[in-house]
Amino acid sequence: MPATRPSSKPASTSPDLLLVEPWFGGSHRQWIEAYQERSQLDVQVLSLPARYWKWRMMGGAQSLARHFKERGLKPRRILASSMLDLPSFLGLLRRELADVAVDLYFHENQILYPWSPLETPEAGVPGKPPVRDNLYGYRNLLSALAADRVFFNSAWHRRAFLDALPAFLDQFPDRRERQALPALRKKSQTLYLGLDLQAILAAADAGTHASPHPERAPVLLWNHRWEHDKNPTLFFQTLVALKDEHSFKLVVLGQNLGDRDGLFAWAREALQERVLHWGPVQVREEYHHWLRSADIQPVTAHHDFFGAATAEALYAGCRPVLPNHWAYPELLPEHGRHRYLYEPGGDEGPRHFREALLQAFRDWRHYDPQPVRQRIGRYDWSVMAPVYDRIFSTPGE
Repeated sequence: MPATRPSSKPASTSPDLLLVEPWFGGSHRQWIEAYQERSQLDVQVLSLPARYWKWRMMGGAQSLARHFKERGLKPRRILASSMLDLPSFLGLLRRELADVAVDLYFHENQILYPWSPLETPEAGVPGKPPVRDNLYGYRNLLSALAADRVFFNSAWHRRAFLDALPAFLDQFPDRRERQALPALRKKSQTLYLGLDLQAILAAADAGTHASPHPERAPVLLWNHRWEHDKNPTLFFQTLVALKDEHSFKLVVLGQNLGDRDGLFAWAREALQERVLHWGPVQVREEYHHWLRSADIQPVTAHHDFFGAATAEALYAGCRPVLPNHWAYPELLPEHGRHRYLYEPGGDEGPRHFREALLQAFRDWRHYDPQPVRQRIGRYDWSVMAPVYDRIFSTPGE
């Protein structure tokens, strides 16, 4: 998704809040710049470009500590991304940060993030199954222990991370330090993402969903990253299998991170007569236009810590087809949410998704987006920016 406009506020050396982000790109950058623009606090950013994620988690703290000293920063409070090796950062700045409160924000974590086989140490080695590298998850844990407060972008994310820690620590031979976990749980909170939702419905064609023509085919939407964890294989294979029996159109958006296995190229060829748009867009207004043009959002992801792209699509009016797992149920009102959820796990997961999508084909014309839109509206920056300001306005606790 296109980034928001950078803040026009002048930089200062003594901000109310310093956001420290080794991975300043994609959704991380969008979130930072949007909050910086809307906050009543003096919010400044210390960041590195979004590339080489493993190296950013390992070496980013040293570079950022150097930049901190060079800029002569004296923040009242710090909010660090979970991509930062926070203990190393604090150690390198032990004098400068001796009296500064430091919080940590989890957009994602490397204990629960689904790894691609291409990311494992044994990738490409014949006869060796992929084994997850626990170094990065352990850095997440140490950073959480070092922070004064720990924030997660959804209630599911907080619960799942904390619940996963005992088994994660049990993989190590001794001195697992599980006695630290109750205190970590106590200082952990949910702090949802802020989203620029009002802009989605601001344009003249915002009423696209109001009265679909009785002969019009539904428009399906993909607006996720083009990566393995979003499970594009199930999404596109299901659409190809259904295309001869059901009428639909397709809009494919999202960040193109490469098509290493050729899946997206195959899907575009197989579904070419159904495609209205294919590929990322650079202008937010165009992105919003395609959200409003769509009728159904089928989600096949293996996980989602919050689901920003899904929240935006549902706010635009798409009828949801969501896994009954991860953070997705939080996006829906409790009453009636079961109608839009399917069970994703096990061998029956693909069949459940197909059945849920077929149900959406039958009832999408009668879908009322208002209850879901009202639920998701709580994430709009008009609501969340004052919440963030209140949480981060105090210099320490």
